[in-house]
Amino acid sequence: MLLLLLLFLGPSLATAEISNERIGNLSFAEYAQYIRQIRELQGLDTSFLHNATSFKDIVGDVVYTKEQLEFTIWELNRALAVKENRTIPDEFLFFNEPFRYWKTPINWQIDKSINSPLMKKRIIEGIENWSNETCITFQHNDHITNGGIKFFSSDQGCMSFIGFIGSQVQTISLKQGSCESEGTATHEIGHALGLFHTQNRPDRDNFLRVDTNLIKPELQGALGKHTPSRTETYPKQYDYASIMHYGCTGGLLDTLAWQNFPTLKYITMRTIDPRYQHTIGSNTLSFLDGKAINDVYCSRKCHQKLPCQNHGYPNPNDCSKCKCPEGYGGAYCEKLASSHNLCGPTELEATDKPQKLYKIGQLECYFRISVPGGDDGTIEMHVESLTIPGPFAQDFFACRKNYIEVNEDPETLTNGPRLCSSDLRSYGASRVKFGGKRRLLLFFKSQHYSNSFTVTYRRVGRSPTLPKGSSPPKGQTLTTPAPTPNPPAPVGTDSPDCQWGEWSECDIPCGGCSKRRRQSLTNWRRSQTEYCSWSTPCKYAFTGTYMCCAPFMLTYDENSNRVCQLASNY
Repeated sequence: MLLLLLLFLGPSLATAEISNERIGNLSFAEYAQYIRQIRELQGLDTSFLHNATSFKDIVGDVVYTKEQLEFTIWELNRALAVKENRTIPDEFLFFNEPFRYWKTPINWQIDKSINSPLMKKRIIEGIENWSNETCITFQHNDHITNGGIKFFSSDQGCMSFIGFIGSQVQTISLKQGSCESEGTATHEIGHALGLFHTQNRPDRDNFLRVDTNLIKPELQGALGKHTPSRTETYPKQYDYASIMHYGCTGGLLDTLAWQNFPTLKYITMRTIDPRYQHTIGSNTLSFLDGKAINDVYCSRKCHQKLPCQNHGYPNPNDCSKCKCPEGYGGAYCEKLASSHNLCGPTELEATDKPQKLYKIGQLECYFRISVPGGDDGTIEMHVESLTIPGPFAQDFFACRKNYIEVNEDPETLTNGPRLCSSDLRSYGASRVKFGGKRRLLLFFKSQHYSNSFTVTYRRVGRSPTLPKGSSPPKGQTLTTPAPTPNPPAPVGTDSPDCQWGEWSECDIPCGGCSKRRRQSLTNWRRSQTEYCSWSTPCKYAFTGTYMCCAPFMLTYDENSNRVCQLASNY
């Protein structure tokens, strides 16, 4: 999940450069003194500062202005004061204002210090990643005079300021040779747009264990937790797949030993749920990365209301369509994303009998496994085998191009665990288990003909049918069922002496987004199904938007109230 800076609104700087001598308007000695004060307030080691001679010795990939550093010191003092039941002056409360936006298009240029064609290509790819997924636009301009980003190469490594800081030229340092990846360029641009590291979230310890003994002292801040007042978490879920999340060896002290002999003892960050271990450290934008920026910069761009489904939202680059979470497609995210024709059927139904799903080859497949509508059961799935040969696997890094991903709770906005290690024990068990919900998404992404996987799945839980003579399940009987457009016809014909059990509960009690079912008590072959509360739209808590699920569409009644109606073409 991403962290958005609430913003530091200090005076604008004449320059915002990162060099061997200065960061913005601070010399190395001045910057180091601020770092010393901050680390002392955090109770962290400061001894490494004695031998530090350059900025790369004392900072990670995020640098701050003088005003931001002073705010951080005040904020830490305030946190200590609250803990000790005392007060301090609220001299920096004016910082707690909305995020300071860039004005678009954002001008950018590549400094002459970058002469590598590959580095230039990576910068352009990073810019395109953000412009493709958000409403942010960029404009190449070699003569920036009033706000913009300059990419340059320096010995300081990969660094960026956080957010727009009001300077004429705001620099991003990308050292040639060590920062020449698309993911790194995208990550640093994310900082410039206002994003912090995911692992800095105040609730990080609920999802991640960080071994500080293995981390470089100067990078412990990059892997530390922010105070709750520093950032807001949007949305609520922790985003393991974020481009802003470090990989499992982030901040490693002994990188040479790791490169020579990569073993688990060099892992600096372990996910609490071991199935996510290879999900962190992604080099591509997640759905939530783009949504976080779009919610800040683009929330007023689309005025047309769309019936986006499956947590999609109006696409700020094409307001006639919805922006869909991975795995979904269609204009309104109403269907699965398109799969290779060799993937076979992608809508699968779990039954009491275990079923096997096996795929091999250079494919991109999106599967959805469901239990029958109205069924009280849930899905249980096991990954039995995963074959991804050495050059295509990332056993100690992130799964990036060849993996399976399992989202066992499609109602969330986050990615599911990505598995790419043939040794399934690295994910906590020799048979990796998923399930517990009525629906499950499974993605297979393979760029090599020999990649393969095998999973088994089945339905578990209470039987959907009632044996003859048994009592119906306990629950409230609806005496006046909601009207149903074109309900599925019951098996057989109805009769006055027919006795029915109670309606099953609705998974989603609005928008016609789920169905309920009832079973005949006199003939187990007969059942009835209808849409749940289809006339009442669903409202998303995060965005405040309303939606209806197919085959219904959002409209307004004569009193201007939002309602769902059956689509005219259904």
